[in-house]
Amino acid sequence: MTYGRATMGLSLSTSHRTFLAAWFGCLAIVSTSRAEATDYGINFSFLNVVAENVALCSTSKNATIKDAAFLPKYDQPEIRAQVQAQLETMRKSGFSTVRTIVFFGPQAKFQKNWFDVVNGAAAGAAIANYATDVKRAGFKSLTIALGPQGTIHPACRRTAWGDCYDQSLLPTVVKFVEDSQRQIKIDDTF
Repeated sequence: MTYGRATMGLSLSTSHRTFLAAWFGCLAIVSTSRAEATDYGINFSFLNVVAENVALCSTSKNATIKDAAFLPKYDQPEIRAQVQAQLETMRKSGFSTVRTIVFFGPQAKFQKNWFDVVNGAAAGAAIANYATDVKRAGFKSLTIALGPQGTIHPACRRTAWGDCYDQSLLPTVVKFVEDSQRQIKIDDTF
């Protein structure tokens, strides 16, 4: 319970703060004593982030990443080549694991940043090619996270959280996941 409160930023008593500081201190000691066994991971879902738009982030949370998700465009040779170069750079920098978000949403809200929810096969093909590139770059693992967008996201918001969620699309979401998984051959990839 205390840990949950700490992660949510609620106030803690002095004894709880002392306990957490000691606990995190022990974690730091353990991780430094076993540094050679530590895996460092990175989140990687976007290319060509627009640094000039950072000042716009206070009014538009996606100002720097609009149309920058690479997986929906992974069939484009120039995008794939850029991703391969980034993967090599990240691996040489010491990262050994990668986590990538597969954004998907309904056609009516389709953007360049996500897959159409009715076309899981396209997502699966892109993920399979990307997984091959991640392995070739020398990473130990790849984690794929699903990122539903628009009305298929349970927390979508017009005026209140979840007020635009369309639960009737849940079977379509399930089919997207199943179709994308069929395209990916689960073998000794990693």
